[in-house]
Amino acid sequence: MYKGRLADGRDVAVSLFSKNDAALRCFVAEMNILSHLHHRNVVMLIGHCVNNEQMIIVYEYAANRSLAFYLGEKAGSNLDWPTRYKIAHGFAKGLAYLHEDCHPRIVHGDIKPSNVLLTDSFEPKIAGFGFSTFLKDDEIDATVAIVGSSGYVDPEYLCSGRLTEKSDVFSFGVVLLQIITGKEPVIEQNGVEESLVSWATQLIAEGSIDGNYDKLMDSKLGKNYNHHEMKNMIECAAFCVRFSGKGRPKMSQVVQALEGLLSLDFLGNEDEDHNYEAEDDDLASE
Repeated sequence: MYKGRLADGRDVAVSLFSKNDAALRCFVAEMNILSHLHHRNVVMLIGHCVNNEQMIIVYEYAANRSLAFYLGEKAGSNLDWPTRYKIAHGFAKGLAYLHEDCHPRIVHGDIKPSNVLLTDSFEPKIAGFGFSTFLKDDEIDATVAIVGSSGYVDPEYLCSGRLTEKSDVFSFGVVLLQIITGKEPVIEQNGVEESLVSWATQLIAEGSIDGNYDKLMDSKLGKNYNHHEMKNMIECAAFCVRFSGKGRPKMSQVVQALEGLLSLDFLGNEDEDHNYEAEDDDLASE
């Protein structure tokens, strides 16, 4: 990925694709998907170029890199709570647009922090549509080869091979946990690797008893966060990473829950299997 500048003075991001079959599939998928999209929380396509030697896609420029730069033990910088909440909220709205307002609907397929770009005002922009899939109105899923990134892939999708919007919801939940905790999707505990989902789910269960989630929160935040927004975000993350897709919310419901307009408790009666380790309302376009 390169930074470029157009003749009119606009800064842009330029992605160069290698000349091989896998890169060609990603290039075609990106072009097909992005040409259909227009939302403030989805990266905008500027143009493309294909010649005998290279394939290029030009996107709008995101001055603050990607969310991956700010999360994890080796984070290049830190984010305060209002910025984390803004990113989570905008990210959820962008996914809700893909799942519920696009025709045909779109499953992203590779939700992770490096595919969430950040503008100069930290407005999130969903990018990385090389593994994305269209779903027709009469389809509830797509049978595809397993795609996605380690630590973010829906365990139900791994078992069935059937990609659904709820697969994106699971991956979003993992990223939400990262925004809350500042940790990687796989962490080390006493010399043993453990998924962030498993670790965080246990702490969320403990915190729900006494309302204390301090052990879950990123230590870099200290006590500097909005407790109401934090609890809403934790509730959303907990429901998004449930093993069964049927027990996960739609992204429009996540948006409402983050805003404090909806409780996800009505999903709590779904039969759930939380053994992660063993299984190694429309939003208008803005």
